[in-house]
Amino acid sequence: MIVIDEIESASNEGWGYLSGRIRVGRRPERVWFRWPGPACPTPADVLLLAVLRTASRRGEDIRLEGVASPRLLANLPRILGLYRAWDPHLSHIDVKTDTGPMAPVQGAVKSRFNLHRRCRLLLHLPSTRAGD
Repeated sequence: MIVIDEIESASNEGWGYLSGRIRVGRRPERVWFRWPGPACPTPADVLLLAVLRTASRRGEDIRLEGVASPRLLANLPRILGLYRAWDPHLSHIDVKTDTGPMAPVQGAVKSRFNLHRRCRLLLHLPSTRAGD
C-alpha cells in the first residue's frame, strides 16, 4: 500500500508551497512542490493525483491520510479509465481517505479533467515493487 500523509500547504511572498510524505513500503519520501501564486486549497488532491498512476502500475492501493475533495473522489474512476486507455497494464486499485473508503478505482474511458496550469508535478517512484 502507498500511504500519503503529513500534508502541508502554504504561501509566502507570492509563492505557493505544498509538501507531503509518500510511503512506499517502509521507505518514506518527502515530496515538495512550489509555484508562483497562492497556496493550494486542496493539497491532498494534488498528492493523490501525483501517485495515482504509479500506484496503479504497481498494483498497490492508496491510503490518503488527509481530506480529498468529493469532486476528485467521484471522478477517480474516470481519471484511471483515461490512464488505462493509454496503458492497459494498469491495475484496478482501492483508494482509502480520511473521508472514508471508496469502491475500487475502475471505470469508463470517456472523461475530461483539468489540472491547474500553474502546478507542474514531477514525482519519481520505482515502477515495480521492491524485490521484483
